[in-house]
Amino acid sequence: MAPTKPFLMIFDFDMSLIDDDCDLVFMKELVPDFGEAIVKRYQNEGGVWTDYVDEVAQEVARRGFGEQDILGALKKARLHPSTADAIRTAGEAGADIVICSDANTYFIEAILRHHDLFRYIKQIITNSAYFSISSTPPRLIISRRTLASDPPHGCDLQTPSCGLNLCKGKEITRLVGPASWQWNWSRTERGKTQGSPWDSPSELSQSSTSQSPYGKIIYVGDGRNDFCPISLLSERDIGMVRKGQKLEKMVDGDSKSKIAARVQKWQDGNDLLAVVNREIAEWKTAGVGSRASAVI
Repeated sequence: MAPTKPFLMIFDFDMSLIDDDCDLVFMKELVPDFGEAIVKRYQNEGGVWTDYVDEVAQEVARRGFGEQDILGALKKARLHPSTADAIRTAGEAGADIVICSDANTYFIEAILRHHDLFRYIKQIITNSAYFSISSTPPRLIISRRTLASDPPHGCDLQTPSCGLNLCKGKEITRLVGPASWQWNWSRTERGKTQGSPWDSPSELSQSSTSQSPYGKIIYVGDGRNDFCPISLLSERDIGMVRKGQKLEKMVDGDSKSKIAARVQKWQDGNDLLAVVNREIAEWKTAGVGSRASAVI
């Protein structure tokens, strides 16, 4: 079966889809003194960042800030106009857009809705969060994606790439299907001998790109925890690596040999929009887009 969608576009959120860290914007706008202390404590003590952000949310409520204050603060997060255009263009061309982030559902959805982009997003994979009016005082509650009581996600790249809370590589293979895409399982010695780190070799033996509706996967990221999903992409996929960020250092360093995908570095939303326009044009030129439209 020929692909019916030009691509699956997966965004990290902080410093990728937006040009800020939404957690830090939240802290800076509402409780800058407490937020600064939290960041220092995290740097010294480590742990799961999501737990610290929830602690900040508790302090925000204690100081009398309500939901409208939080929403107002999140509106300060910067988003490049061309990034917004890239999302609209991809969505209107039939591509699926997914966000995979260690932020949280509340912050991501609020920012997307503010920019009228939420309707283009097929799925958000992140930590859960909601505003609880039954709490005293009412407050935003943020919870880990991987609870402390859950088993480890078991990624080979947990250090220094994936954190304890979220393995983006595992999440995107679950999303697309481990047996429906030609994943780069050979990135580690374990993959060379066992296939997928999370699925049995018998499942992978049935792998076939014909089962997927996508022509390719485009992954957009900037941080260390974006290396794992990019390293799983195949030769036909694109890893969009933001210039000047930690992911670029990993891609240019000793970890480069683990990557099979085509790496394209980007500076801002203009670069993202250019890639989206190019990939849609190539898909239409190949005739796949017209055939898919005729079927629909």
